[in-house]
Amino acid sequence: CVEITGDAACGPNVVDMTFTYYGCRNLTTAACGPNVVRMQGTYQKCTNLTTAVCGNNVESMSETYMHCCNLTTAVCGDNVTDMGYTYRGCRNLTGNPVCGPDVTNMRGTYYNCINLTGSPVCGDQVTTVYDTYYGCTNLSSNGYFYSDKITNVRNCFYGRNTSKRLNLYVPAGSTTLTTCLSNTLT
Repeated sequence: CVEITGDAACGPNVVDMTFTYYGCRNLTTAACGPNVVRMQGTYQKCTNLTTAVCGNNVESMSETYMHCCNLTTAVCGDNVTDMGYTYRGCRNLTGNPVCGPDVTNMRGTYYNCINLTGSPVCGDQVTTVYDTYYGCTNLSSNGYFYSDKITNVRNCFYGRNTSKRLNLYVPAGSTTLTTCLSNTLT
């Protein structure tokens, strides 16, 4: 879809945008209709995309902006439950990552987002943070990492720059902190 240039469009009756603009390298602006529920892979590999959007009814945005290397800010709607690999490889994202209040899956969400500089986040409902901040070498500051539902934390912060201070606040009695901070692949 390399021939589409400029802005994306989405009508008010659209519910499913799955892979709609996949690989449209010349798009610069994203769109999302008010009734869209599924955005899986919608803008994946749109390398010139500079803006991200997420409608209020979106529940799944897995892989939506994967490899959109010119995005600078992340978004997440209030009803999103799946953010798996949403911003993977978006190396120009800066500032704080985002996570909606209903998100359960953050697997690989910010994988190799090397310019994120803010605090890592994790919503109250999150169960999976496998590879979430893998390779995010510039994360620092204070992070409120609260979810007593987390069951999969493998490699969450693998490859982080250990010379940067990263304070994580977790639930009292958490048994996941050691694994979460592990800098090994196991």
